[in-house]
Amino acid sequence: DISARYGGEEFVVLSASDSDEATFLTHVEAVRSKIERLAIPHKKSKSSTVVTVSAGIYVGVPMRGMAPSFFTKEADRAMYQAKHQGRNRVAVASHVRMVSG
Repeated sequence: DISARYGGEEFVVLSASDSDEATFLTHVEAVRSKIERLAIPHKKSKSSTVVTVSAGIYVGVPMRGMAPSFFTKEADRAMYQAKHQGRNRVAVASHVRMVSG
């Protein structure tokens, strides 16, 4: 597994484990909750007095010829969904069924 900074305030976590979506969601939610409980002051925030995390998850297996950016775009879309739903939450991107051809 790899965690890395992926932009100004964004991080990406890549996992090659065979965990299912529910397991990964549980882990990410635990991280979100622990960060909130740290109660790190966030004086410049308009939405919270402490640092919080909005996370987007996409779980899938790449198919031959699939661009790696597909996964980051789907996770990013889910993250923005979490932010639009009120921040400080985890959202899962809906799965897109792809047929190889």
